[in-house]
Amino acid sequence: MRALYTYEGDSNDLTLAASGEGGLQEVSATFDSSCIMYGFCSLKEPTATLPRYVLINWVGEDVPDARKCACASHVATIAEFFQVSATKVTPHLPAHVR
Repeated sequence: MRALYTYEGDSNDLTLAASGEGGLQEVSATFDSSCIMYGFCSLKEPTATLPRYVLINWVGEDVPDARKCACASHVATIAEFFQVSATKVTPHLPAHVR
Protein backbone atom coordinates (compact mmCIF):
# COMPACT_ATOMS: atom_id res chain seq x y z
CA MET A 1 0.00 0.00 0.00
CA ARG A 2 1.27 3.48 -0.81
CA ALA A 3 -0.01 7.03 -1.04
CA LEU A 4 1.79 10.17 -2.13
CA TYR A 5 0.55 13.67 -1.30
CA THR A 6 1.68 17.08 -2.53
CA TYR A 7 0.58 20.68 -2.17
CA GLU A 8 -1.90 22.27 -4.56
CA GLY A 9 0.16 24.99 -6.22
CA ASP A 10 1.53 27.45 -3.68
CA SER A 11 -1.21 26.71 -1.14
CA ASN A 12 -0.86 24.66 2.03
CA ASP A 13 -3.65 22.32 0.91
CA LEU A 14 -2.56 18.74 0.29
CA THR A 15 -3.86 16.67 -2.57
CA LEU A 16 -3.37 13.00 -3.43
CA ALA A 17 -0.73 12.82 -6.17
CA ALA A 18 -0.56 9.02 -6.51
CA SER A 19 -1.67 5.84 -4.78
CA GLY A 20 -1.49 2.13 -5.31
CA GLU A 21 -0.32 -1.21 -4.07
CA GLY A 22 3.35 -0.79 -4.91
CA GLY A 23 6.17 -0.30 -2.45
CA LEU A 24 9.09 2.04 -2.04
CA GLN A 25 10.32 1.70 -5.62
CA GLU A 26 6.96 2.82 -6.98
CA VAL A 27 6.84 5.74 -4.54
CA SER A 28 10.36 6.89 -5.41
CA ALA A 29 9.53 6.77 -9.12
CA THR A 30 6.84 9.44 -8.65
CA PHE A 31 8.92 12.01 -6.72
CA ASP A 32 9.11 15.41 -8.42
CA SER A 33 12.21 17.58 -7.94
CA SER A 34 10.05 20.74 -8.02
CA CYS A 35 7.66 19.60 -5.26
CA ILE A 36 7.40 18.93 -1.56
CA MET A 37 5.69 15.57 -1.14
CA TYR A 38 4.71 13.23 1.66
CA GLY A 39 4.73 9.52 0.97
CA PHE A 40 3.14 6.88 3.16
CA CYS A 41 4.06 3.29 2.50
CA SER A 42 3.64 -0.07 4.20
CA LEU A 43 6.51 -2.53 4.03
CA LYS A 44 6.29 -6.23 4.66
CA GLU A 45 9.49 -7.60 6.10
CA PRO A 46 10.07 -11.34 5.66
CA THR A 47 10.70 -11.91 9.38
CA ALA A 48 7.83 -9.74 10.68
CA THR A 49 4.20 -10.70 11.03
CA LEU A 50 2.90 -7.14 10.77
CA PRO A 51 3.83 -4.54 8.15
CA ARG A 52 6.06 -1.60 8.98
CA TYR A 53 4.84 1.87 8.03
CA VAL A 54 7.13 4.55 6.64
CA LEU A 55 6.44 8.26 6.22
CA ILE A 56 8.64 9.90 3.59
CA ASN A 57 9.19 13.66 3.65
CA TRP A 58 10.31 14.49 0.11
CA VAL A 59 11.67 17.99 -0.54
CA GLY A 60 12.69 18.31 -4.16
CA GLU A 61 15.99 20.00 -4.92
CA ASP A 62 14.26 22.57 -7.18
CA VAL A 63 11.82 23.78 -4.49
CA PRO A 64 12.51 27.45 -3.64
CA ASP A 65 14.13 27.98 -0.24
CA ALA A 66 11.25 30.16 0.97
CA ARG A 67 8.78 27.34 0.24
CA LYS A 68 11.03 24.79 1.97
CA CYS A 69 11.08 26.97 5.10
CA ALA A 70 7.33 27.56 4.99
CA CYS A 71 6.58 23.83 4.80
CA ALA A 72 9.24 22.57 7.22
CA SER A 73 6.89 22.75 10.19
CA HIS A 74 4.20 20.71 8.41
CA VAL A 75 6.08 17.42 8.81
CA ALA A 76 5.01 17.04 12.45
CA THR A 77 1.35 17.57 11.53
CA ILE A 78 1.57 15.05 8.70
CA ALA A 79 3.25 12.50 11.01
CA GLU A 80 0.50 13.04 13.58
CA PHE A 81 -2.14 12.42 10.91
CA PHE A 82 -0.50 9.09 10.02
CA GLN A 83 -0.44 7.93 13.64
CA VAL A 84 0.74 4.42 12.81
CA SER A 85 3.93 5.71 11.19
CA ALA A 86 6.93 4.07 12.85
CA THR A 87 9.72 5.43 10.67
CA LYS A 88 10.21 8.87 9.13
CA VAL A 89 12.78 9.46 6.40
CA THR A 90 13.84 12.53 4.43
CA PRO A 91 15.60 11.38 1.25
CA HIS A 92 17.38 13.80 -1.06
CA LEU A 93 17.29 11.66 -4.19
CA PRO A 94 14.75 9.08 -5.38
CA ALA A 95 17.54 6.48 -5.28
CA HIS A 96 17.76 6.97 -1.50
CA VAL A 97 14.33 5.33 -1.15
CA ARG A 98 14.87 1.64 -1.77
